[in-house]
Amino acid sequence: MYLQVSLNDYISTDNETRSIDLFVNSLNLEEFEFKIKKWGDDGPAYHPSVLLKLFIYSILNITAWEEFGII
Repeated sequence: MYLQVSLNDYISTDNETRSIDLFVNSLNLEEFEFKIKKWGDDGPAYHPSVLLKLFIYSILNITAWEEFGII
């Protein structure tokens, strides 16, 4: 028997990732000319909304970059 695991079970309701997810999902990315490009025969690249969510999360957590000496 397999138990289905959901990320919602691991992310608290007041976590910033939920706000980022809601914000990016509310945007019309086509209006900003975000497009999905194919990489040869390998299939589509990552969806622009996923990349934007990662980018925003990274900027909000820039202190982690400073710890590794990247900034």
